[in-house]
Amino acid sequence: MARYTVRNPRLPREAADPGVRAAAEALARETRAVTPHRTGRLRAGWRVVPVRPGKYKVVNDVEYATHVEFGTRRANGSSQPAVAMLGRTVAGMRGRYGRRRQ
Repeated sequence: MARYTVRNPRLPREAADPGVRAAAEALARETRAVTPHRTGRLRAGWRVVPVRPGKYKVVNDVEYATHVEFGTRRANGSSQPAVAMLGRTVAGMRGRYGRRRQ
């Protein structure tokens, strides 16, 4: 049986980092492409934020992004349906990158 010693525990994450970043950039790019645009502000708001080596977040800081993603319901009974631009893109990419395992 082979034996080995881990000298740098961060090395696997650092080795995977370029691929993970590329996947995050692809997610942001594809989400941007399906984001509705009246003014272009919501579409331009998608960006990739590094968390640590091998982990990135795709975020949109436009204040109404969650309302567009998840929809809204008003007190008068009217509603704005969800667009789910990020959710649909994530679901589509799972086929390419696989599901997250915990």
